[in-house]
Amino acid sequence: MNNCNKGNHDLIEIFGASSLNPIDETVVRWCKNCGGVVVDQDFDGRTNPGEFRKMQLPNNDETLLRAYDLGWVDCIVGDDVRSSDQSSEEILKRIKDMETLIISGFPGIGKTYFKENSYKKNVSDSDSSKFSWIEEGVRHPDFPQNYIDHIKENIGKTDIILVSSHKIVRDALRDNEILFTLVYPKRELKQEYLERFKSRGNNESFVKMLDENWDKFIDEMENQKGCATILLSK
Repeated sequence: MNNCNKGNHDLIEIFGASSLNPIDETVVRWCKNCGGVVVDQDFDGRTNPGEFRKMQLPNNDETLLRAYDLGWVDCIVGDDVRSSDQSSEEILKRIKDMETLIISGFPGIGKTYFKENSYKKNVSDSDSSKFSWIEEGVRHPDFPQNYIDHIKENIGKTDIILVSSHKIVRDALRDNEILFTLVYPKRELKQEYLERFKSRGNNESFVKMLDENWDKFIDEMENQKGCATILLSK
């Protein structure tokens, strides 16, 4: 394992994917000190460090984090410093100081499954619809700030908060200087995700909305600032 440039690696688990064997798990860990990423194998309570990918340290001149082709996760990247109003060092410091990992996840990526099966972490799934509507057809006048306030109140009380991926929410997170990780699928996975929405019981209007706006949503996420990004290949 490559040495941390600030002493010892301080690793936190950011994602885990179980195989058919419930005691065998592929785990992505990230160093809060240097931003390095390693992909380990956890088997029966033991860790084989770097079994799937050795520790890779980031190039701070370009991105905060980068890991290539992990199968279900294609890459982990941070804001491109060339298009950001903050230096990579400033963003790294903010990530290091975070008490809670905030994940803004696109529909269908597995947020509910992650919450229900993340036995190692305390995960909160924060549904924005509880804050965006007063009643059916009537928008809440305080949205999205009331939702942001709710997220702020839970930072430090849980390990991970899963939040909406709506653009208005992402921009509000950025404007409130809350660093988050945006997770969304590759553009070419459109048909796979539309079938996923249908099979999990989403109504026809929801599926139609995603179908008609897919490229627009992906474009917006590709250009999102103020966050780290995980691009899913499945």
